[in-house]
Amino acid sequence: MPNPNPLCECPVAGYCKRHKMHKNEAFHALCSGARGQAGWKYFVAWESGALGATRPIDAHVDPPPFAYVTGAGVMLQTDRKIGTVTQSAGVVRASGWWNDAAVQASHRDRATTFITTIPRYPGHFDGQGIVITGGGKYFVSAYITIRVIRHVGCTLPIEVWYLDGEMDDEMIDMVAEYGGTCHNASELARGTGYFLDHWWKGWQLKAFALLHSSFREVLMLDADSYPVKDPSFVFDWLPYKETGAIIWPDVGASARLFPPLAARVLGVPQFTEGAAESGQIVFNKQQTWQAVCLAKHYNANADFVYHILYGDKDTFPVACHRIGLPYSRMNPNCKMNGPGIQQLDQHGNVLFNHRIHDKFRIFNERFDSTSQRNTTHQFFSNWQHEDFCHGVLTELTKRWGKT
Repeated sequence: MPNPNPLCECPVAGYCKRHKMHKNEAFHALCSGARGQAGWKYFVAWESGALGATRPIDAHVDPPPFAYVTGAGVMLQTDRKIGTVTQSAGVVRASGWWNDAAVQASHRDRATTFITTIPRYPGHFDGQGIVITGGGKYFVSAYITIRVIRHVGCTLPIEVWYLDGEMDDEMIDMVAEYGGTCHNASELARGTGYFLDHWWKGWQLKAFALLHSSFREVLMLDADSYPVKDPSFVFDWLPYKETGAIIWPDVGASARLFPPLAARVLGVPQFTEGAAESGQIVFNKQQTWQAVCLAKHYNANADFVYHILYGDKDTFPVACHRIGLPYSRMNPNCKMNGPGIQQLDQHGNVLFNHRIHDKFRIFNERFDSTSQRNTTHQFFSNWQHEDFCHGVLTELTKRWGKT
């Protein structure tokens, strides 16, 4: 049979050495001619149960258990799809329902079952890169973070992930100007039920973008977390090479956000290393694939998990603990300084400025997850690159007509 897609040059069926996977006609409909894009789109479609095809992993694997075909078409076993919401939407629950022992046991059991269904690591992720979540009102911060990344001499490729309605063509072009690409997570997740209709979709976005980004090794940044020096070296740090993950700590005052209840409910031991701060995390997906998938599962079940944990931030170490994978702390300490948290490198020097309480903005925006100390941004002379950041902010202000 001839290939139905002229952009895809490889055979229509069988194992493809170029794309490193088995393919069928459904694969070619998604193929852009580039290995990364084709494999990435195919994996997402396969994961969501849209394709009754061989796992896109290697030449010797069984068909996926994530969907089965009947006379009516593809029927989804939604509780077994990576990161798909398993609870019914719009259910009216009693106050404090998440404290019910049966509910907690059910979620523990779901996670246990889910772990047994995680497929082997697929081969289409490639290279190292930076992934930033931030569109809409977070775009100003994300854009300044991109500019700072280039300002400090970092040449790693960048992906910006956003939700429906958060980016227009002008914003996408602005990101492209500095070597970045933009990806609509809502479009990719369409039909899977992953993103809940709630303001916390931005928290859910992080685990989704981490798993689905095209990079094998990912430095994940919040829109308002930017490096003060080239962060590329984190991928060569020996403890990271050994564990495949770096998770930075939260400030001591945030210990209350990960109470003993969370450990018991989620089936993991109490963390001796304390709460995590996920404004910047590093994962090698090949080494930590099961943990990355489980983190997405936790965030898919946000309406339960976010009552137990404070948003996405501790879902990453929880996933590592539950799988039994170690992870590294580049430094056991961080600093609360002025507008936010400063995360440190292995020598105790500031590596990231996470501007949680004074996000860059042009208009008086309200941010749901963290309170802002002022109605507009302030200048903090003891933070590195403030002059540069505010210079970029001035450019944006003039560009968008606000003086």
